[in-house]
Amino acid sequence: MSKWAPALSLPPIFRAIAKAESFGDSVANEGDLTFSKTLIMWLIVMVVSYAAKFLFWMILHRKFKLSFIYPILSINYFIALFLGKNLFGEPITPYKIAGSVILVAGVFLILF
Repeated sequence: MSKWAPALSLPPIFRAIAKAESFGDSVANEGDLTFSKTLIMWLIVMVVSYAAKFLFWMILHRKFKLSFIYPILSINYFIALFLGKNLFGEPITPYKIAGSVILVAGVFLILF
């Protein structure tokens, strides 16, 4: 084992995924962490999505001012609310809706 191994170790979440996802498509030796195909696929998806986000932001920065486009991210509160309902079955309560409306209304008060 090299002296750099602890510094290059994976975050705990990746170690947990690699252990949980090794269904025979990877072989782990003692003290060695071999990536599963599923973990590699998710890492590729994360890198590609981050690159797409970066390019999208660069395009937006060329067309609009930062003081306009950054507050528009408050729409993510509603997107997360409905994705949580549809993907994970989380309940949408009146308090959650009211909180999202207040946040978005505050942002639009600042914008206009």
